[in-house]
Amino acid sequence: MSCRNVSSNCIIVPPLQEYPNFVFRPVSEMSRLLSLVVSISPRMVPFKGYLTTSLRKSLSNISNHAISISLQTSNAVAFNIHQVVGERGKQVNSMRIATVKTEPITTCLANNGFTTTYGEEPSVRNHVIVQITSDSGITGVGEACPLPFTEDDDPVQIRKEIDDQLTQFLLGKDPFNKEVFRDLTEKFPNVGGTARTGVDLALYDLAAKIRSVPVYQILGGLCREHVEIAAVLGIGTPQFIADEAAHQLNQGMKSVKIKVGLDVERDIETLKLVRETVGESAKIRADANTGYSVKQALQVLKASEELDLEYLEQPLAADDYEGFNQLRKSCSVPIMADESLYTYEDAVTLIEHEAVDFFGLKLIKHGGIFQTKRIAILAEENDIECVIISPWETQIGISAAVHLVLSGSNFNHAHEIAPGSLKDDPFYGLVKEDGIYQLPKGTGLGITKSDSV
Repeated sequence: MSCRNVSSNCIIVPPLQEYPNFVFRPVSEMSRLLSLVVSISPRMVPFKGYLTTSLRKSLSNISNHAISISLQTSNAVAFNIHQVVGERGKQVNSMRIATVKTEPITTCLANNGFTTTYGEEPSVRNHVIVQITSDSGITGVGEACPLPFTEDDDPVQIRKEIDDQLTQFLLGKDPFNKEVFRDLTEKFPNVGGTARTGVDLALYDLAAKIRSVPVYQILGGLCREHVEIAAVLGIGTPQFIADEAAHQLNQGMKSVKIKVGLDVERDIETLKLVRETVGESAKIRADANTGYSVKQALQVLKASEELDLEYLEQPLAADDYEGFNQLRKSCSVPIMADESLYTYEDAVTLIEHEAVDFFGLKLIKHGGIFQTKRIAILAEENDIECVIISPWETQIGISAAVHLVLSGSNFNHAHEIAPGSLKDDPFYGLVKEDGIYQLPKGTGLGITKSDSV
């Protein structure tokens, strides 16, 4: 699927291998491309969209004009003219980070937490809100939302990591420097992904606000104009889960995920009853959260082949790559990785083992948009679909996921991004109608905080 550029004064360039997931290029690297008006029809381009070194050099000596290159490719990254050069030719990338602030808040789930193989999900949620302000007074807002039952779930520790380590690193930095994002990923081994996510989201929000564009624009433009949503149901009695699945689908949800993994026989009974209750056309998926052995997973998968599941998520232990490969070879139900996938290197390993058909992505697992986008591009190159999963964030985190989905071509299934899961969400801005998030409005993430924050 080709991503549609939403700006008339935009360069479309595919992400090069050395910068697979970042949308800005330094002025020196762009070789003053903004100095020429060039209009190239895709039909006239004799190559598949890559801006060659020779072409860059040819353009570098021509000045005093604007540039608009239209190279429509499926993996394009959009650059607005004003991302690199100001209206009078002044570089606007000279802006610097002036302050970094963190604020802990708590929220409550709209419904009591449900049961997974890890236990009962807590109904009270902790969040660390991150505010990064430039020296021009523009503020970007991010969120670090701990995922329960992980080593990275302490909000006090998350805030300490940001305040004590990341803040000093960020002060004085150029928010458009790709190395800032790369260093956040690579140079802080003692900082968890949740803390890095809060900073990453705030940086993207800040960058987009400075450019007066939505985040999806600096991620490459639109591949779709709305995001479909899936509901998530915990482990329960087969009849209760079947009734709740029908209710969620009647409310407009585009798919329903059923938590399984504690009891094989009950899991099979539940999945069969859900399918019988919701009908053949409804989309259902299941998540075992590492709860099965290979033998148990095969039993569930064989029984599920006639149920037309979208996929079975994380049936095995995180590092059982050979087991995943065996499952894929033995049945027709697609397999998704979640707990097996935290880093870019994890993604490479899963691909090398031909272990899965889907990647389950969480911003807080990967450290924010930067690394998640990089993993998604790798997945696309290997024909793997991606689904975004939310750890019950506020609308800050949900909006970041929405912008990422809008800009990615391999996000073609419904996403588990927590619609209305918090009864006291202090942020607003997203519009949800009939199981769909509409295109966000405004600049940055498009989210506003209430006066209570």
